[in-house]
Amino acid sequence: MVDADKNPSDAKRLDIHEYNTVVFESGDNRKDVLQRDYITYAFNGQQPTPKFQGESAFTSALLSMSDTTRLVFYFTTGHGERDHSDPQGDGLNTFTDLLQKENDQVKDLNLLVMGKIPEDAAVIAILGPSHAFQPSEVALLRAYVKNGGKIVAMVDPTVNAGLDLLFKDFGVKLGNNLVVDPTSYAFPDVRAVVPTYGSHPIVEKLADQHLAAVMPFGRSVETTTPGLKGATQTVLLNSTAKGFGETDLKSKALKYHPGVDLKGPVPMAVACEWPLPDKPGTTARLVVFGDSTFVTNQMVQAPGNIDLGLNSFSWITGEQNKITIRPKEDADRVLNLSNSGASFIYYFVVLVMPLTVIAVGVLIWWRRRSL
Repeated sequence: MVDADKNPSDAKRLDIHEYNTVVFESGDNRKDVLQRDYITYAFNGQQPTPKFQGESAFTSALLSMSDTTRLVFYFTTGHGERDHSDPQGDGLNTFTDLLQKENDQVKDLNLLVMGKIPEDAAVIAILGPSHAFQPSEVALLRAYVKNGGKIVAMVDPTVNAGLDLLFKDFGVKLGNNLVVDPTSYAFPDVRAVVPTYGSHPIVEKLADQHLAAVMPFGRSVETTTPGLKGATQTVLLNSTAKGFGETDLKSKALKYHPGVDLKGPVPMAVACEWPLPDKPGTTARLVVFGDSTFVTNQMVQAPGNIDLGLNSFSWITGEQNKITIRPKEDADRVLNLSNSGASFIYYFVVLVMPLTVIAVGVLIWWRRRSL
């Protein structure tokens, strides 16, 4: 037992950032179980009652102690990608720390300098590039996946990453648009889409637990005929039918233009597989998101964001046991507001109530003055 307040040096040595964290260690293996993973609250009246539900979380942690494999995730650099060690709001160090606490390693990879894919690469991660990859780099990535490689790509709107040939192999096409959904968004920005989930192991648990993800400033990720015979695609995230892909990115008025904008539901992430015909039992995998902002430090607090990112890496490496399983919580009485309802409350509190008070005050003053 470590008291983080009395012994801050011990907490720092263990790299603990939250109270009541349970740390499992065995050799080089480590797994952190946070309080929210093993304690839930039942609301009986107005007093929340804590309830221990850590069996699944602790069992999963114990099982991971026997895992002697340490996967290496290579994050590409040299194209303006998001920095996985940056603690600022648009950095990825929170997400990276959680990946490493799953007993995995994160390393940088500059394809232009190295000129090859490292043999120990479990996944190549392309997170938020702002400049295009060179043809020689794309050729390396295409050869890598055709040999059974795994790639996670997150490409933001307006960015030409030069990866069209790679995506075309798997039947994926990035849209030159910005996804907007006036019926499902994180108030008050309609560009911060709260997507619906498809049917896939990456999002299955999130859908079952009703954990909402927020995809701010995302683009469409459509499926097309794949260049690799036998490749399959599954849409992970969609806007609602009222959503659309706004093609006029300079327009201040975000509205649907028939025949020009992509009509909803708009796909925003796709997972792909291709079983190698000459290597039975080997499958190449690709996961593509039309947004990288959702895994940044400023957005990982959204309920489903961090799990969506981590689950993508767990699925693509075939480590199904690492896909997040949260304990089932007791049913809460929650008021779910629609966007119109939230807008009504906002304007009622900010405008109607103050103006009513002012009007009543003026009326009373006027009547008293008339006496």
